[in-house]
Amino acid sequence: MSDIETEKPSVRRSKPSGQVVLRTYVIATEKPLQISYSNHMPRFVGLQAFEVNPDLMWGVFGNDSVNRADSYASMDANHLGRKLYQVDLHYRMDEIPSNSVAITREAAERTGYIYFSRLESTYREELRQKFLEQLKRSKDDEYHDLVGESMDAILRARPMLVHRFMAENPRFLAALHTVSVNGGVSLRMATIRRDPSRISRVLVRYHDEIQATA
Repeated sequence: MSDIETEKPSVRRSKPSGQVVLRTYVIATEKPLQISYSNHMPRFVGLQAFEVNPDLMWGVFGNDSVNRADSYASMDANHLGRKLYQVDLHYRMDEIPSNSVAITREAAERTGYIYFSRLESTYREELRQKFLEQLKRSKDDEYHDLVGESMDAILRARPMLVHRFMAENPRFLAALHTVSVNGGVSLRMATIRRDPSRISRVLVRYHDEIQATA
């Protein structure tokens, strides 16, 4: 993590407030009158319906991942001869750690925002070992192949660990992690706690006339 400055626990390097914006996609034959974000959340490799935490929502996050996902969704819509609708959900956070520093345990727990790729090394390794222990207890067939992998690689292979983490740690409101989608494409995903008081708006880009709900 040489490119990221380690955050000192005594220094509060966070934005006072901010938003996490999630994107999902709807491909339809006809223009819908309304769209529910929850009914169209992105699918990714390793998504297990029986493990989905109903208190959580998720979507593509970050400019690079959104641009990549936009391109693939557009190609899918063109291939099917259907229309594509991009749906954005804006989620309010009281405080977001700065992207210029590694996130410490203290900062993550204080803000409720955890970005697994940007954790301070000691905290990251602690969580990596906990995830591996969970896989070992569950007798995961690929446990031994994942032991030497990075946090990102483990979560890409077993993304439902994020749902378990959020269930076990109710103080966290938003978790950022990387997933794989069909075709071997990696995207950054934001998984958020379903809290209506923090959802500031849901909109269908370029289509204000379509009613969008969470």
